[in-house]
Amino acid sequence: MKLHLDELLVDAIEQAPYGVVVSDLERQTIYVNACVCKMTGYAKDELIGRNIGRVLQGPLTDVHSIQYMSAALAERQRVSTEIINYHKNGTPYWIQLEIEPIQVGGEIVGYIAMQVEIEKRKQIELDAQYQRQLLKTVIDEMPDVMVLKDAQGKFLLCNRTVAELYQSEPEAMIGKDDGDFGVPQQLNDQFRENVLSIMAKGETEIVYEDSRDAVTGETKHFQSIKKPFKDALGNNQILVIAHDITEVVVARQLAQESESRLHSVFEVTNEGIWDWDIATGRVIHNRQWFRILGYQDDRTEGSLENFKRHIHPEDLAGVIQALEAHLSGQTERYYSEHRMLSVTEGVIWVADTGRVFERDDQQRPTRMLGSCTNISQRKQSEAALLAAKQVAEEANKAKSQFLASMSHEIRTPMNGVIGMTSMLLTTDLTEEQRDYIETIRSSGDALLTVINDILDFSKIEAGEVSLELHEFDVRQVLHSTLDILKPQLANREVQLTLAIDDAIPLQLTGDSGRWRQVITNLVGNAIKFTKQGMVSVEVSLLSDGDSMVIKTRVKDTGIGIAESAIKDLFQPFKQVSTGNARAYGGTGLGLSISRQLVRLMGGDIGVSSELGQGSEFWFTVKLTRVETQVPVVSSPDQTMSQGVGQRILLVEDNLINQKIAQAMLKKLGYEVDTVANGKEAVEQLQLVQYPLVLMDCQMPVMDGYEATRVIRSGLEGRILDPHVPILALTANVVQEDKDACFASGMNEFISKPVNLQTLNQALNKWLL
Repeated sequence: MKLHLDELLVDAIEQAPYGVVVSDLERQTIYVNACVCKMTGYAKDELIGRNIGRVLQGPLTDVHSIQYMSAALAERQRVSTEIINYHKNGTPYWIQLEIEPIQVGGEIVGYIAMQVEIEKRKQIELDAQYQRQLLKTVIDEMPDVMVLKDAQGKFLLCNRTVAELYQSEPEAMIGKDDGDFGVPQQLNDQFRENVLSIMAKGETEIVYEDSRDAVTGETKHFQSIKKPFKDALGNNQILVIAHDITEVVVARQLAQESESRLHSVFEVTNEGIWDWDIATGRVIHNRQWFRILGYQDDRTEGSLENFKRHIHPEDLAGVIQALEAHLSGQTERYYSEHRMLSVTEGVIWVADTGRVFERDDQQRPTRMLGSCTNISQRKQSEAALLAAKQVAEEANKAKSQFLASMSHEIRTPMNGVIGMTSMLLTTDLTEEQRDYIETIRSSGDALLTVINDILDFSKIEAGEVSLELHEFDVRQVLHSTLDILKPQLANREVQLTLAIDDAIPLQLTGDSGRWRQVITNLVGNAIKFTKQGMVSVEVSLLSDGDSMVIKTRVKDTGIGIAESAIKDLFQPFKQVSTGNARAYGGTGLGLSISRQLVRLMGGDIGVSSELGQGSEFWFTVKLTRVETQVPVVSSPDQTMSQGVGQRILLVEDNLINQKIAQAMLKKLGYEVDTVANGKEAVEQLQLVQYPLVLMDCQMPVMDGYEATRVIRSGLEGRILDPHVPILALTANVVQEDKDACFASGMNEFISKPVNLQTLNQALNKWLL
């Protein structure tokens, strides 16, 4: 019998071992095969004409997967996900779901979905996850140290016991070695050599070794079982289980010390003692002095010349100088830390101290008594600490570089979010659309605040924050600051007031940006924690003179703060619990940063509050009086049409940033030419004379700094205006980046993300 292709396809789909569902664009089912009915328990006529997804959803169905599918299907996109469905009898089961749009003549007319039951695989995955969690719990709860290392001594696995010993987390230790957690390099090298030795032998060993507690700094002693083996790829690994025997070792050491003290009764002291007859040069030493130098026989006498021969040649002059200074009465005692030559250990470090205790009738020194202590271990520890300090400084520098890089990478997409949101808000929108976009704008601003807080905290922590002093209008700064915060009062029954002491001059000198930052933080917090009532800002003059102390008080009628919580307010990453820890959000850095900035400005900060009755935050700063007080007349808002007829050169390699800048510039009435790197900018400026250039900093081929230097140099024999205003438009916002922009010859610095108003003000400044 000859089969038609259509019939053959239908029969094949009906007999397929996986479910097939065909639906229209409204997701109403047109067809299901027999496998779907078998999996769901529903007959075909119960599913045809219905949204099968809704039929099979239940309490365990993944909401995120449903949202993902809905969003993808709304965009006519392919869907691939794992999801829980429900059998007609109520039993849940897992399926792998693939949905493809159906195209007819280039038009999408519906969807075809393929379903494969994966219940057994999911159960296996859950069982494996449980076993892994159980094993991890057992390992973490072991009181003994357990680690797995590779052939280089790097951690592959650590339990919580060793992580606590190193004041870290198990996951943070992976890929590092003991040296990364304060273990001296020499000891770390010993650990590595021991690992390599055991791997080479291929036999399990029990060894005794020491490590350093990262919290207390004390030395811990361990009995370690080390078992070498190979992983599935044949790489050498070693499993170490270490039992803390510190108490046993310490007890043994105490016993040895007790025995040593008893022995010292006969030896007088464990230190090397010397008795110098200055007139004859004869020196008497106890046995310990010679033993420090590696002699094992019972030498008891020496001479000044013999003493000098044991001093390291490079240190001899300094020792003699210290001795002569004491003998001449310039110092109360002789003290020197220097190197000596041991017959067994080579070079050792000693602390040598003494004092004249006999003089002749003319008060000339005749006898001097002193002691010598081997301080080689201390010197090694100091060297290790110095190395650790250098590592920490390098790590701190790396952290700062990472944060700057992170800020740049986050600000680039944030420029897209905030820039396009700014543009959308200038268009005709419905109330619902405007509400949605305002929410996006508010969220973007909040994220930008978090980024700025983290960068500020990092710079303050590294001591890299300095004040930028300039003259400013006090009242203009205060009013403009509160104007920015007023949108936060929307949908709140809160009144924001400002009172300024008339005794405060019109202009003062200081860092208005940092002053504004502290006010913004305190007022923003007050608004955030006040649902109704009042937020007031009072600015008063505490002391007059060339250096004036200005006090700012921010009061609110908000939720208040418990007395027990106030002590943590200005600590970094601390947030006061409000019953709902995340109800108000934030990084916990704002108040800590404010305190540091206030102190940098010569002031202090504090708070008084009562739970449920509101709070009052205050801070003081020192600002300098300006000789000539000139009233500042606020200029009217610049319109958005100042750029009509002017063409600007935009230098930007990121396509999204190009699109945003082009849209904003066109909105402001400018025409735009765009190039993708500094080299193209230099070439374009030789062809067209632009009134202004917007320059990105990080670009391929030639970056913005180099391009600016080339433009400012005025290429000989070429048509190039070296004085064209160049404005940096960049996501690099740390001080070093700003300095680099101005050092290269740029006129202005505009940070991304940029909004329409900020860009308009900058352009008007240089073009009007």
